[in-house]
Amino acid sequence: MSERSNVIADKSHIDHSHMLSEVCMLQLIRSFMLDVPTLLLTSLEELTEDQLKTFQSKLTSGRMLGFPPIPKRQLRNTDIQITVDQMVERYGPERAVEITLMILRWINQHDLPKKLQSDHTETSGPEEAVETPEILKNMNWDDLKLEREWVPVDFEPVIYDQEDNGTYRFQCPRAGLFRCSITGLVFRMEGEGEVLYRTVPWDMRLLAQNGKRPAGPLFKFKCLNGSVCQLHLPHCEICPGGGCDFLSVGHVTNDHPIEFIPPREITETHIIINISGFCAYGVTKDKDAPMSPINGLVLLFFKPSYYLYVLLLPKNVVLDEVEKEWKNRGAVLNLTPPGCELTPNQMYSLSGHPVRLIQPKTAKFVDFKECENYTATFEVKLEAENVHLAVNKKSNAGSLFKLLSLLWNSDCVWKRSVAFQATPPSDDSAVSPTEVPSSVKPPGGATAGTTNVSYLLLNTLAELVSKDLELFQWHLIQDFTSIPRGQLENANKQVTVDRMVQQYLDDGAVKITLEILRKMDRNKLADDLEKKFTNNV
Repeated sequence: MSERSNVIADKSHIDHSHMLSEVCMLQLIRSFMLDVPTLLLTSLEELTEDQLKTFQSKLTSGRMLGFPPIPKRQLRNTDIQITVDQMVERYGPERAVEITLMILRWINQHDLPKKLQSDHTETSGPEEAVETPEILKNMNWDDLKLEREWVPVDFEPVIYDQEDNGTYRFQCPRAGLFRCSITGLVFRMEGEGEVLYRTVPWDMRLLAQNGKRPAGPLFKFKCLNGSVCQLHLPHCEICPGGGCDFLSVGHVTNDHPIEFIPPREITETHIIINISGFCAYGVTKDKDAPMSPINGLVLLFFKPSYYLYVLLLPKNVVLDEVEKEWKNRGAVLNLTPPGCELTPNQMYSLSGHPVRLIQPKTAKFVDFKECENYTATFEVKLEAENVHLAVNKKSNAGSLFKLLSLLWNSDCVWKRSVAFQATPPSDDSAVSPTEVPSSVKPPGGATAGTTNVSYLLLNTLAELVSKDLELFQWHLIQDFTSIPRGQLENANKQVTVDRMVQQYLDDGAVKITLEILRKMDRNKLADDLEKKFTNNV
């Protein structure tokens, strides 16, 4: 099956006298999909561990060999089965065989490709072995249209960071449909071209004024050459029967603050729009859309100090950007499968053993509303390198229903056994995910970890009336941004203190409290806190 099998045209152009019926064609492809993985698995099992790593390295640098590469992170520390699954999923059965033959010859394994080619020719039985390859060779795939959506060609973008703002570059070789392996974006190109794109923050106030909320990242585009006629933006909604009428695409331009484009089509994974110009596009949903489960991720970031940070995020975040942010904080992403279903505004808890501490006890999943800082939902102090973890919905039902849920484990949305290894991160410049810049260090050279800080902060905030506390929390969100708004909604003084200490450590929390109090003209309260803190460290 050639590369041109990705191209689908109108049925009216098919010469039925020289074509198989669509049903026969689908049966033929299905038979290949059943046989090819087994053949590839058998071939790759003949490789040594070092040879397999070399084979995988060729897959991740496929552009040099003439095929779209598989992203490195998808083959990191993977076995033969996962490697085969990735190839068949990304390239299709026949193309996976062609690429395997090419790489095996490239790494001087000449006997294996001969055997694979021979076995592959015979997989359909003696009668079909002669006919099938000839049929596939003679097919005009440009004129073949199956009743299914196009399968795009995957590409790994170039990181184009001339301005250090996380820009990706896609250099398109021809017309067609192309999917970015990092962001999940799909471009329909009219011809050869070049596109630059990156994520930018949403204007939450502007969305709220229009009765909308974000349902995905906002991407800013710049088309340098060529033309993009259609854009597919990844969504995370679960839409049985296509019931996603509350979704639209926000289009932010320089001429108009924002407009909302109804989708041309919504698939299980993407929302599709036709476009004639570029600026910024992102998936939005109606503010009053139902709070139903979405496809989510439970991401685990581990620090060598045996601290684990658990993030609950929508599935259509840009995972590479989350990983990069937490690497800068000194944490490493654990490759445990993250997929689950999460409900926006639902309260969740984390359980685990053996662990020393999990905080907070419960937290709200806030969807895309406050996830741009990729703040941890839970923090865990581990006791061992192997731990059992589970994320559970916090039920508001009565005692009987809670007991039944416990017995049937119906509130558990994600459960894994995870292994960690206390090896230091490779980036020596990485900092703690809760470390505060030197500009927010407290007076007197204080350090994190003093035992009375939470009490000092709580006693200080106790002096604030309700309206003053709300103003304090507003400054905490607007001026420092690291604590999501959702974690301070309707929060009391104790929760506010816990969030500050968790995010900024003791000394950083004191410094920020002092700064906010002085902005509020509560100088005496700030001076008292500064004096007590200095005397207690």
